Order: sequence, then C-alpha cells, then structure tokens
Amino acid sequence: IAADYSAVDESNLDQLLMSLSPELSVYTYKMLSCGINRSLLGSLTDELMQTACGITNPIHRLKMTQAFQSQISLISRK
Repeated sequence: IAADYSAVDESNLDQLLMSLSPELSVYTYKMLSCGINRSLLGSLTDELMQTACGITNPIHRLKMTQAFQSQISLISRK
C-alpha cells in the first residue's frame, strides 16, 4: 500500500524515490516535512540525509546520492 503525497508533493519526489527502489518511499514524508523537493536533491549531503531526513541506512543514502548526482548530470548536459 502506497501513500498518496500528491497534495503536498508537487515535485513528485515520492515518484522518484519509488522509481529508484520502492523501499526508499518510506523517506518521502520526512523529506517533504523538511521542505525538500526534487530541486534540492543535488544539494543534499550524506549528513543532511542522515540527520534532517532520518535516513539511517547507509546503503539507502548511497543509492539516493548516486541517483541524485546522475539526475543533475543529465540536466546539466541539456
């Protein structure tokens, strides 16, 4: 069962996290509560993900960091 964040997730952050791995969707609420949206993902440090977003699993942080960096790389090529 997936939560519906459409009313508060204009940047489709949950959709992105789900596309990376459905298990990462558990972080959507905390990230949105902290004011994080897709435009800020490239600025997230490992420390911010851990302390502000509550992402304690280092493998999850690594997956997210790699995906966010890839996304930024694609955008900067345009």
